[in-house]
Amino acid sequence: MKPPSMDAEARFRARLAELGATLLDTHWRGTRYSYRIRCKNGHESTPTATTLVYHENAGVCRQCAALNNPHNVVRTARSRQAFLDRLAAEGVVLLEEKWLGSDAVHRIRCAQGHETTIRPQALTRFHYSRNRSKAWQRSRVCVPCKIEEEKEKKDG
Repeated sequence: MKPPSMDAEARFRARLAELGATLLDTHWRGTRYSYRIRCKNGHESTPTATTLVYHENAGVCRQCAALNNPHNVVRTARSRQAFLDRLAAEGVVLLEEKWLGSDAVHRIRCAQGHETTIRPQALTRFHYSRNRSKAWQRSRVCVPCKIEEEKEKKDG
């Protein structure tokens, strides 16, 4: 009879094959340990063997799970639209062919022709005022324009 750990290893490897994932680690350490894995879409993650062996609905990749979550799809669409609306309001052209995510760097061209980059999440930030209410603070889209604007204020 095989030890339980060997059975778990076989089930772990079978589950990876079922999910189309590749095991990047070279040796088995037991079910409680995390293993480096590459999903079928090329994302790397480190789930525990227990998660994959004993939880039927567990996926191998959090990134893929997030992309397929309907709640995230709606939130992503809203973020994308808010970003595009903000760019349009300032006369900025998005140079990327597709949305890269709110955390990713996007290439843009401002109305004055400066080509620069920005993260969508950096456009609208909030800070807490003394009475702890949220006060929205908008940053300039184009950093070169912001620098020129500050220089003009300084000069006078």
